[in-house]
Amino acid sequence: MRNGGKANYLSKLKEAGFLVQRFFVCDSSWPEKKILSKIDAELPGVKFFAVRSSAANEDSKLQSFAGYFYSGIGVTNEAVFAEVKKVHDSFGQMAGKVIIQDFIPSESAGVMFTEVEDNNSRALCPR
Repeated sequence: MRNGGKANYLSKLKEAGFLVQRFFVCDSSWPEKKILSKIDAELPGVKFFAVRSSAANEDSKLQSFAGYFYSGIGVTNEAVFAEVKKVHDSFGQMAGKVIIQDFIPSESAGVMFTEVEDNNSRALCPR
């Protein structure tokens, strides 16, 4: 299975040169030891994590599931595996993977929706 909408878009943004917090993607088959090993390799020195959904049909051109699935923020190393299980459980019957990402504390955050039309020079997002 592919990584899911959110993970795919994060990868595209990173490849396009946008500043994206470090992350990796795991699935329900990963045991705790593998997740912690990957954290040590990919996110050394990180004290808090965001554990986020990346469902197969999430954030597509036709629909968005923003806020629909479980996300853990400010998660400690010791709690990451339990939070990964919560994200997977929130998918229900939908296929999905989990993003584990460096967490940035903030006072506020939001979600922005844009419309990008084909052949539209006013598009807000790079392709």
